[in-house]
Amino acid sequence: MKLTNCVFENNRGEGGDGGGAVFVNGGSATIINSHFVSNTATNGGAVCFNGTNQQVTNSSFVGNVATEHGGAISNGSATLQLTNSSFQGNQAPQGGAVYSDYGRSQLVNSVFFNNGGANTFVLEDGFSPSLAASFSVFESGATGYSDAGNNLLSTVSPFVSATSTQLRDCSPAINTGSNQAYSTANGPATDLAGNARQYNGGVIDRGAYEYQGNPTLLTVSNPAISTATVGQVFSQPFTASGGGSGQYSYSVVSSNLPTSLSVSSAGVLSGTPTQTGSYSVLVQVSDANGCVGVASAAYSLTVSNVALPCGTVVFVTQNGAGLQNGSNWANAFAGTALQTAINTATTCGAQVWVAQGLYKPTTGTNRSISFVMKPGVAIYGGFRGTEGQLGDRPTIIPIADQPSSSTLSGDLSGDDGPDFANNADNSYHVIKNDNNGLDNTAVLDGFVISGAMQMETIQLMSGAEPSTVLAVVPA
Repeated sequence: MKLTNCVFENNRGEGGDGGGAVFVNGGSATIINSHFVSNTATNGGAVCFNGTNQQVTNSSFVGNVATEHGGAISNGSATLQLTNSSFQGNQAPQGGAVYSDYGRSQLVNSVFFNNGGANTFVLEDGFSPSLAASFSVFESGATGYSDAGNNLLSTVSPFVSATSTQLRDCSPAINTGSNQAYSTANGPATDLAGNARQYNGGVIDRGAYEYQGNPTLLTVSNPAISTATVGQVFSQPFTASGGGSGQYSYSVVSSNLPTSLSVSSAGVLSGTPTQTGSYSVLVQVSDANGCVGVASAAYSLTVSNVALPCGTVVFVTQNGAGLQNGSNWANAFAGTALQTAINTATTCGAQVWVAQGLYKPTTGTNRSISFVMKPGVAIYGGFRGTEGQLGDRPTIIPIADQPSSSTLSGDLSGDDGPDFANNADNSYHVIKNDNNGLDNTAVLDGFVISGAMQMETIQLMSGAEPSTVLAVVPA
């Protein structure tokens, strides 16, 4: 039997063996350039095969329903060859697109979307059927087939609408099929719409329809700048081109970015790095038509410390300012980078000046993170944020709140109450100097220290035994 250029619509198979539109009970059948839509049966909402060798080419199956097996096709034949066929919105309790309880099925150059995800294909265990797919497109989550190579997954529909299997302009099915497989299947010269296959003599599309034009490519370009500095505000845009009309929307495919950096839906990577390291992020973009493009390579970002000239002061304010490189009050490090400022000052014996405000060892919830003092570094607090000399700092009497204090706090969640209420999630130590060789050149001057959830607020370790080689100098 051979069926060509037919439309089967709104047919219903009541009872019996199945096949809402076509039932092949013995022998072979060839179906070419045919469309099956909204057919219903117990088994094989559109077609039920029970025979020898079946072939379906350039055909489309949309919205067919089976109450038991195979929303589009139920197969019990020795072989089933599906070539350049499209399946969308077919439903069944077992096998939204294809159910097979016998024989060997092969799918090539075909497209499947919204046929039940993991229920798209179901193979009955009893007679060991197989279903191999190559050069086909599946929705993410589809299972039940064996991968014979060159298959693609899509998170968005490759079709123009929920009721048509014609390809949208950015479909991954365009120009990605196998010309050889179509030739081997003796496919006709025209597609389901009567258009020439292999548009302009190029690579054949996957599915029942050949897109009549060049595909719309949506691409993402990574930022040109790939370096950042700890404690300095960073902001760089990803850019997109191509696609249809409407606003682009960006999202992250994969990333190891720290929490201090993020990519917005507008495609801007921004934040204030708090630690050195090498990071990468792979970004994708979508347009108003649902077309998706992924950057050809992950964007790499290197974060390093800024090198300050020796003999300088490193400036820190609670919110930071300007370039946030610590070179002066107008470009002060942010409070979240206080430890970075201390580390930076270590290399040249610089002082660290800290303005009034609240400073915590971490912006996260890790209770083990503490501030660490460094040999040769004097850390002074209590500045208003305008002083040019250490002597210009106001007289500091913290117990009298004079002036408003520079406070180092272990209250990470900011919810401490009277009598140590809510402090179970506080830092174990606000400052912990563990075996790092401190001596009297390490100075902490003009701070209020609070909120540690441990026996000691400042822990000093030098060698194997606790030491007190710390100079805390009152004003």
